[in-house]
Amino acid sequence: MSNRFAAGTGWGAIAAPISPAAVHGIEPRIAVDRHGNAVAVWLSVTPEAATFLVANHFDVAALAWDTEVSVLADDEVDQLAPDLVVDAAGNALVIFHVEKSEAAALVTAAKRYVAHKASWEATTELSRSIDIVSTPPMLAIDRQGDGWALFVQFDLDFLNEHLMTVPFK
Repeated sequence: MSNRFAAGTGWGAIAAPISPAAVHGIEPRIAVDRHGNAVAVWLSVTPEAATFLVANHFDVAALAWDTEVSVLADDEVDQLAPDLVVDAAGNALVIFHVEKSEAAALVTAAKRYVAHKASWEATTELSRSIDIVSTPPMLAIDRQGDGWALFVQFDLDFLNEHLMTVPFK
């Protein structure tokens, strides 16, 4: 479900679910551009308990949500801990973890939504390790769309912490 607040008029009516196909949605994130358009991401949980990163775009001119889209390929199961930012032009960055079962690896990855194309670019892998556990990643973005990803990785014995930063252009 979603609801929109407009300055001067207050809260609107609760909207229909933005994800009618989701079996169960967890960890929702939303960010808004300077015009009032929004991007939302969340993890959709299947009956088999796999999690998939899903997104939707709110068009302020139409006052409606678009159709939800799966952000990653179906073989990239168990996506975790998303964070989301949107720049002034409506371009979004989302960062998340992906558990890669074939290599028993935890990958920190990111994707960019390009507003004028209304599409997601290819996934960028930021970090991969078989021996390291990571905290949920965080993002920051400026008005030009340049951003930073930040996350902490721990060795499996938790004796060493590594603060990781990755710039985006």
